[in-house]
Amino acid sequence: MSDENLHIAFEVKASGRIPGPDLNPLRKLRDALGEQFLAGVAFYLGTRPYTYEDRIHVLPVDSIWTP
Repeated sequence: MSDENLHIAFEVKASGRIPGPDLNPLRKLRDALGEQFLAGVAFYLGTRPYTYEDRIHVLPVDSIWTP
């Protein structure tokens, strides 16, 4: 696998909560790209970062500018 074929996807939600079905677009992309899909990140208005499932992560949107 070449580094030039790796993908990271970002999605932004204007919500304090992300239910599982909201992550379906990231799942579909992960499943379509296979090993080329490095990670999917959904930013949201909540406060807790977590990994939802394999290579799909949920992060507070303010983590973009706050260390």
